[in-house]
Parts: sequence; C-alpha cells; structure tokens
Amino acid sequence: MRGGADFNWPHGDWAGSVQEVLGLRSDECSLVQTRQTPQWPTVDELLWIMSDHGGNPICMTIDKAHFGEIWFMDHEMAEYEKPWTLAQAMSDQWGYVLPLAPTFSDFIAGLYEEAAAA
Repeated sequence: MRGGADFNWPHGDWAGSVQEVLGLRSDECSLVQTRQTPQWPTVDELLWIMSDHGGNPICMTIDKAHFGEIWFMDHEMAEYEKPWTLAQAMSDQWGYVLPLAPTFSDFIAGLYEEAAAA
C-alpha cells in the first residue's frame, strides 16, 4: 500500500493509520528494544507490535485472559505517576487501552488503503 494502511474501530469509524511495524531488527523498530524501553507507560501483558500515525502503540495482549487480542493505547491517557494494571487501563473509567480486533488476523484483514480524493 502506497498511502499507508488505515484501520477502524470495531464499530466502523476510522481509528488511524499504521505508521510502523515492529520486528526483529536491532534498531529503533525492534520488538525487543521497544519492550525494554517503551516510549509510553505499559504493562507486561501488552506486547507493542505497531505504532499509529500519532505514535500511539498498537499492542497484542499476551496474558491468558486476552491472549492474541489487538489493542490501541492512547498515549494521551497514560498514567505516569503510579503503577496500573491492564484491567484498569481497559476499564470504561480510564480508556487507556482500547480494543481494536479479537485477533491479529482480524486486525490485518481489516487494514485498507484510503481511496485517493478525485
């Protein structure tokens, strides 16, 4: 895709564009480096796998209860001052971690290229 890969919220509204996909390289786009020194507050149950156009993490949960689900982390809602749990971040009261897709395959299948304006 030349113009980027857009994705929607589960209810269908536009959510963002994938800007970078993390991988096994040994640079700033490394899964390992991002896990060891994340740019935004996170918890062990989240694996940061991509970033959107605004630098927000797109994560996969690796805990038993939500294994393989894809989530959006709104860095403007991040809690820097005190520790937090995944359950707190997913709650309606906070909204730091928001659902995108039930599986990685579903997330990838939902990516699309925005049509060019005529």
